[in-house]
Amino acid sequence: MASKIGQENLQKLLEARTTLLEKAFEAVDVDQVMAWQSKGIRFDDVSLGKFDMDYAALEAMCTENFSHMTSLRVVKSTTSGNTPEFVTWEMDIEIVNKEDEPALGIRKGQPIPLKGIAVQWWRWEGEGNEWDGDVSEKGVRGWEVLKENDYFIPART
Repeated sequence: MASKIGQENLQKLLEARTTLLEKAFEAVDVDQVMAWQSKGIRFDDVSLGKFDMDYAALEAMCTENFSHMTSLRVVKSTTSGNTPEFVTWEMDIEIVNKEDEPALGIRKGQPIPLKGIAVQWWRWEGEGNEWDGDVSEKGVRGWEVLKENDYFIPART
């Protein structure tokens, strides 16, 4: 599909999806994040040891994780891909917990820097048989994450 849409428009698509996903995560809003996920998603969070999660399991994990956070900030991110269907999303994020977690050495309100990558397989689920090249928010909302593998580690400060 990338050859049909051109590399420049592909990059605009990747940037638009990433920007909208970042906003959803930074809102710490499960519904906004899940709006980007296919009902048939398969999700692995390698860092947490959670594998082959379906939509319901991913939603439950997001709900649980977000319930502990006061904020999540994407400090830096880069999305790379040669097609709209397969991308890598590298990011530095910072989360802030609502409560102490002594076993993890986390104090309430303390920023926790993480470095990670999301390997994502996307599928067009919008109107028509394929994406028409529209990079507006409405135009990219037809894309959904079909499969994702996440890898995050604490970042060195």
